[in-house]
Amino acid sequence: MAFLYQAILLVADYPILTGIFTIFCGLFIPVAYFLTSGFAPSPFKKATSKRKGPARLTDRTSKDKILKQGFATKKIPQNLDAIVIGSGIGGLSSAAILSKAGKRVLVLEQHDQAGGSCHTFHEKGYEFDTGIHYIGGMQDGSDMRLLLDYLTDNNLEWHKLSDTFDYVHVDSSKTQSTKIPIVGGGFEGYKETLLQHFPQEEKAICGFVDLLEEARAYSWPCGILKMLPTWVSWLLIKSGLINRYILLTQKNTLDVIQGLTDNKTLQTVFAYVFADYGTPPKYSSFFTHATVLNHFVKNGSYYPVGGTSEIAHCLIPTIEESGGGVLVRAPVSKILLDLEGKVIGVCVTKNKEEVNIFAPTVISDAGLWNTFESLLPREVMLKSKYYKPLRDLAQKPGATAMLLFVGLKGTTEELNLSPANHFIYSSDDVDRSFTDYLAMTAQEACTAETPIVFASFPSAKDPTWQQRYPGQSVCTVITLVNWEWFSRWEDQRIMHRGEDYEGLKKKFADQAWEQCLRKFPQLADKVEYFDVGTPLSNKFYLGTPRGEIYGLEHDFSRFSPEMTSHVRAQTDIPGLILTGQDVFSCGFAGALFAGILASSAALNRLVFIDLILKKQLFGQKRDKKEIELEE
Repeated sequence: MAFLYQAILLVADYPILTGIFTIFCGLFIPVAYFLTSGFAPSPFKKATSKRKGPARLTDRTSKDKILKQGFATKKIPQNLDAIVIGSGIGGLSSAAILSKAGKRVLVLEQHDQAGGSCHTFHEKGYEFDTGIHYIGGMQDGSDMRLLLDYLTDNNLEWHKLSDTFDYVHVDSSKTQSTKIPIVGGGFEGYKETLLQHFPQEEKAICGFVDLLEEARAYSWPCGILKMLPTWVSWLLIKSGLINRYILLTQKNTLDVIQGLTDNKTLQTVFAYVFADYGTPPKYSSFFTHATVLNHFVKNGSYYPVGGTSEIAHCLIPTIEESGGGVLVRAPVSKILLDLEGKVIGVCVTKNKEEVNIFAPTVISDAGLWNTFESLLPREVMLKSKYYKPLRDLAQKPGATAMLLFVGLKGTTEELNLSPANHFIYSSDDVDRSFTDYLAMTAQEACTAETPIVFASFPSAKDPTWQQRYPGQSVCTVITLVNWEWFSRWEDQRIMHRGEDYEGLKKKFADQAWEQCLRKFPQLADKVEYFDVGTPLSNKFYLGTPRGEIYGLEHDFSRFSPEMTSHVRAQTDIPGLILTGQDVFSCGFAGALFAGILASSAALNRLVFIDLILKKQLFGQKRDKKEIELEE
């Protein structure tokens, strides 16, 4: 409950309203919690115990038995309490929380492997991650760490990366390039590092850090507006109690940065992390921008030991222990409703055969657009009061990307690689260069300088990598691109899109890799494997409408207080609940929190409060154990 008391302090500048808000926080939420908590068991009631064996070192065949359980009618559990569509972290966390509460849940995944953007793939003896490159906030005792420790029975381990978690490369001209480290573990370290590189910009840097800290302090409404009843959230918005939060959400990222400094390189360093959510600074809310940066700056960055597929590998047994399961190659074609419009299950269509699976609750991790436009009857979608104000938003998918997967001969030490990510900007005017690039034709863009190149070395992040793949390394390169450049091949079969498509894909890939090699010339003659994924690949494997990787566009309209309150897990269709990036925000942490919101709606209890209480109890037990050891 600590965040509620923080909220009370934050409105102290409004003396007339402070008393009202104190009473509200002190009485309404605890009363609501205890009134609902009796209807379903807490998912955090049972103790956890580590399962047998180091799961991360399981051989691939055994691991695939968990991650690649193919759909078959005989595998469908009986008497299901809920069905989850999609096995991204939003879907798996929702299912695992419900399973911990004793519910029987079936997760259905259209791809041939569970995990969504957490999955990995293997080619020519190399392993590649696809969507998770680092995660913040996984320090011991954090809410996210406690939740995942509990849901995986302490089997999912995290490796803390170096304090320098990112490097920003800014090419202000063809002959001048600057490399700036971004340091985590606290605001002071972040600030001091920037001051070392920009000693004349102390005022701008201190002002930027102050804004980051302010955004962090006023982040509580972002979640609480989705947890409270809509009418209560509306009162909070209209009352003026969260005016400071509203002001932060309405600040333009580009305007804020340009208002702090005229130094173009420093502006780029302030703005660089927009590539992690895909919306240019001119169109993004500074609050959103600051939240993403704070996620890493405050507590550093982490990587799952054994690779990103360990996330799904460690969550699925929890779902199975309650009698549920996770089945792949199971494309859901529609959500089933009864005559009164209540959800009764889903239909899986495979090999032209329809299989109806029944459950009173369906949680969709398929995205807002897919759920309402593709899986529900059109008349239901059109009548939905939940979806009607969101339809324009749902038609604005977020950024899409091209991914390069490069297998390298040599170890991390031999190739001089670091666990830090590298953001390579070809201009110090990132907003204009990125916007101009997306406005080009495909033929213009494929030979133009790519404005943003992201390079990551997963083999340098995982402490078990050399044990699993001795003498090898991998590099993942990502560039943000325009869906329209590839859309004309949308309806053609994967791997059979023709020479024109392959030629265009190669030109984009060669350009991005050439820019990467400027920073890492030692890799030029070490390439043993090279493959490219386009937005069409993202659509095929992730099931997103236009290959988007961050869900809905992260612009002003999405993160206004009114929209933040409205876009919640519970829909107005009885039995239908949403989870994933579209419910809260992009990335692993956003989807994980959406899993808490979705499970709260399914269980009709405030699961986040359960987690806080569990955290306090865990802390008390740990303190008691430490005292006993000292004695």
